[in-house]
Amino acid sequence: MEDERGDRADDEADRQRRPGRRDMSRGRRPAFAKPVLCKLVDEAPAGEDWIHETKYDGYRLLAAVGGGKATLYTRNEKDWSDRFPGLIEALEKLDASGALIDGEAVVIGETGLSDFAALQNAMSEGDSAVVYYAFDLLKLEGEDLRDAPLLERKKKLKALLGDAGDPIRYAGHVRGGGEQAYEKACDEGAEGVVSKKADSAYVAGRGGEWVKTKCSLREEAVVVGWSPSDKASRKFSSLILATCEDGEWVYRGRVGTGFDEAEQEELIGEMKRIERKTSPLDTDAPRSVTHDARWITPKLVVEVEYTERTRDGLFRHPVYIAMREDKAAEQVSAEPVKSGGKA
Repeated sequence: MEDERGDRADDEADRQRRPGRRDMSRGRRPAFAKPVLCKLVDEAPAGEDWIHETKYDGYRLLAAVGGGKATLYTRNEKDWSDRFPGLIEALEKLDASGALIDGEAVVIGETGLSDFAALQNAMSEGDSAVVYYAFDLLKLEGEDLRDAPLLERKKKLKALLGDAGDPIRYAGHVRGGGEQAYEKACDEGAEGVVSKKADSAYVAGRGGEWVKTKCSLREEAVVVGWSPSDKASRKFSSLILATCEDGEWVYRGRVGTGFDEAEQEELIGEMKRIERKTSPLDTDAPRSVTHDARWITPKLVVEVEYTERTRDGLFRHPVYIAMREDKAAEQVSAEPVKSGGKA
């Protein structure tokens, strides 16, 4: 989304003032920095103090560029450069001797929206369809921009990207009109919106100056075991889910739908490698779940979609979406339950 009231003349002037292409070999890639994370809220914030961006369904990645080289990090500082060679090639061509960019790798599906399943397919088949939506700039040419206001950082980011074109794209925004931005996103079938304080600094963690409003209910959970199936065609009946709350593993329910045959094969293979004899759960789970459970060490993170969460935090009617290799199990905690049990 783009703010039509942005000063395009100033942006063009910035580009005109930029010097000729620098000697990229002299720059250094900035070090990784922990990212800002979003809090879940009921409604997109109102007022001109907030900007609103599309919530993408992809992998959050920080791009460190410098010295004619680029590195892509997950939010947990895993180096995923080898998974996105096309993005790396494009990032290395940016006119910057040192930059640290925050963004998201996505694949745009036939509907014009980001499609996580298509992203996973693209990564396994070659990443030619993957694009990187850049939405923040943390460091540039040796200057730490994290204390600068968000809109100032975005202006510098837009100037840096210039006419880079695919697969690197600038993530636009609208200022104000949070409710309208959210309704538009939902009407178009998007996952939701991310709202950010326009004058906010870039402070790692969930400080509340970046918030997300979802059109559908999706959340990460950690697999702590599986229930066996009595059908030869299924590798398991369901996955047993938990989240990590203050260092303890809390039971969140089971998910038994949404897997295709290939996903079941992949999951059972991963789970059998980390089997254990005892439950890792620190809270009680129903006897109907535990009596025949096969337990694993909590390492596998998955994403599920669900209708609501019960008052005690269990997923209602969950459907499996995908594995999330970009997220550490110990960092997966339950999002707050809203009024009426909605998350």
